[in-house]
Amino acid sequence: MAGVKVVPVRADAPSRTLTIKPPVLSGETAVAFLHRAFTINGRVWNNSLLGREGVGLTKLIHGQPNSAWDVYIGHQPEGLVGNDIPLKGKKHIEFAGQTVRREDWNSRFRRWCPGCWQADLRSPARGRSADWNIHHRYWWDVLAISHCPHHRMKLESTCPQCDRRVHWLAGSMTRCDKGHSLLGKHGVPVPAEECVLDDYLLARFEDPDSPRNSYLDSFDLANVAKVVERLGAAYLDENSSIKELRRVVGRCKLLSTGMRVVSELPGSVGPLLDRVREGASARKGKWGVLRTYGAFNEWVKCLPSVALAEVLRDEMVKHARRNGVHVKTGGDVGGVAVPKIALTLVESAEICGISPTRFRRIAVAVGIKSRRVERGTTAGFSPPIVKYIAQQLDGHLLLNDLAKELRISKGSLKNLIQKGYIRKLFDSEDFTGSYSWLFPRDAATKLISKLEALCIPLGPSDKQWRSMRIAAQSNYTSLADVMGLIFDGKLLVRRGRGAGIGAFQVPISASRTQVRIKRWPGETTADFMKATNLSAAAITNYIREGIIRAEFHGQNWIFQPGEIDRFKQKYITLSELSLLSGIKYIKHITIILSNKGVEPLCKPPIFKKILFLRQDALPAIQLWMQDPTNEIKSATYVKKIPPQCLSAKALSVKLRWDPKLVADMLATGHIAITAKVGHRTYIPKSEIDRLRYEFVAANKLAPLLGKVAPHAATTALKKAGIVPRFRSTDGRYSLFQRLEATEAIEKHLAEQEGDGVKQLRTRKAAKYLGTD
Repeated sequence: MAGVKVVPVRADAPSRTLTIKPPVLSGETAVAFLHRAFTINGRVWNNSLLGREGVGLTKLIHGQPNSAWDVYIGHQPEGLVGNDIPLKGKKHIEFAGQTVRREDWNSRFRRWCPGCWQADLRSPARGRSADWNIHHRYWWDVLAISHCPHHRMKLESTCPQCDRRVHWLAGSMTRCDKGHSLLGKHGVPVPAEECVLDDYLLARFEDPDSPRNSYLDSFDLANVAKVVERLGAAYLDENSSIKELRRVVGRCKLLSTGMRVVSELPGSVGPLLDRVREGASARKGKWGVLRTYGAFNEWVKCLPSVALAEVLRDEMVKHARRNGVHVKTGGDVGGVAVPKIALTLVESAEICGISPTRFRRIAVAVGIKSRRVERGTTAGFSPPIVKYIAQQLDGHLLLNDLAKELRISKGSLKNLIQKGYIRKLFDSEDFTGSYSWLFPRDAATKLISKLEALCIPLGPSDKQWRSMRIAAQSNYTSLADVMGLIFDGKLLVRRGRGAGIGAFQVPISASRTQVRIKRWPGETTADFMKATNLSAAAITNYIREGIIRAEFHGQNWIFQPGEIDRFKQKYITLSELSLLSGIKYIKHITIILSNKGVEPLCKPPIFKKILFLRQDALPAIQLWMQDPTNEIKSATYVKKIPPQCLSAKALSVKLRWDPKLVADMLATGHIAITAKVGHRTYIPKSEIDRLRYEFVAANKLAPLLGKVAPHAATTALKKAGIVPRFRSTDGRYSLFQRLEATEAIEKHLAEQEGDGVKQLRTRKAAKYLGTD
């Protein structure tokens, strides 16, 4: 059988197929038939046992036998009732060909009629024993049926001995899970008038097309139980909820009371409304049907246009007029004649294909109905206006539908609507709630097309580009604000992968800057640092001491436009004075300004950086630069190296010699000097080639001997009688005459390694020392 999972059976395992396969009896479901077959075969019926054999009891109860037929029967039996129960949403199911509310279908415990079982025992045996005739009827699982219509008995569900609920998980057909017999349960007879609804529901199951009740035949079985129960609740106590009445009087009482009202229509409406009117003092409102009839009036108004609804509405109007209750629908109200062509709220909602509540809010939104109902006004709607609204609603989108199409939350969508990026079908200044918001079918397409027109080409993947939603979250703003920056041309956008708004990406850093500028216009600390060459710590220090004016927003100091220019015009730093005057050492600048009587405006330890008033410090430095008698001037200017010269430090770096040794050679005159500026000595660049050819350091000779330490070359040269030409004061660095040192190294290598190695080492030494 297609779609059935077959459980493999071991060859040596005992067969699980039932020996006796009874025929299907009338009114049996899949679980009821299999349960009876287990009882006839003496097999144990247990949820755990069935699960180990690959049969799910829960799915079996729900009309999905799966592999039960292949495991136990060998084929799928014919004639079962409700062997397939597809779910219809969360509140309705299809059972025995009828739509039933889920709360009206029993799947947890078993019910039975003692009279039906006794009739099964008296009927001719369909097998070896009359007990094989006992079976479970499908309509016992419908909770709206409380009594057996055939025997006028209450349906039982508890064991007569242990008083426990009899459920499907364990036990046989006529025994509970403790092994007690259920046949000893005596039926409780009920009056025939209490079984009217049971008769009607069973007749609808057995023959759906046969007329039974003109007021209920227009409803499906799911709504029959709902309508009858609501009428029973109104008759018993309109001010109590159905849930509370179920707990106090029981559902059976509610259903039987409601069915009695339906059976006696239209004469039963008057007594019903009298009982409803008795509780008017406990309800809100000061006048009209709302206070007189409570929520029952609203329920009647929202019923579809069927015979029951018409009778209830007409009788309610008559009852209200007899008792002096103001009615707003039809007739002469407050001296104003209501046109017969006016449509009621329910009729208008049916034409538009929406609920009455939603149509009422739309009517308030478009202005054809006042938000506050005034006494004496009509409740009818003009057919042309209703037709116009219906045309506008053709193919409309609700708020939830549009949010799903755009792939955003309802909160983000509301922000887009508030900013005007998406327009509603009906605009109103009055508050009508998002429940009444309706949008054109192409609302999402238009917004996405508008964004696509501004997109730049998609480049390589970059972590700096993020979706608009992430950009909004990281900047603590809304998606509408980010979209506004895009439409204003202040933010680039590109389209990546995905659908809806989530496919569009923006540069995260640029979005952060633009959002900050929109919230708090001005420059940040980074802009101030770039313009003044001050550190962030120094800027913060000046702000707290009142030198710089700024406000702290978010995580940054924000400077008003023009604050940087004001600071630069009023103050000057030592680094700027050094750059303007050419004086390298800032301590000399402070000495010069102090001699001129100019003291810092800001100085340590209070301030992080020294700061002068520009109008005092800059003229003093300029005046000092124009004075030729200043001895400190030449020493404090930025160094000016003569052409084709270099300093002693640069020379030691080029030759890789010890700086102290270079200083000794300069002192003894072995290195030529071009000029001296202050304490600095400058050497011609030609000296580099001369010194490199004439002298060699011991650390250059050691690798030729296969060593690393310069001491190895010094020891070999000492054996050859060659002493260093120059040596540092600490004795760690030595220079030798290149030619005599090279000859000594070659001779030393020849003595140790032979002629072949001598030639190789000689060539290597010559190449390394630059003498080849």
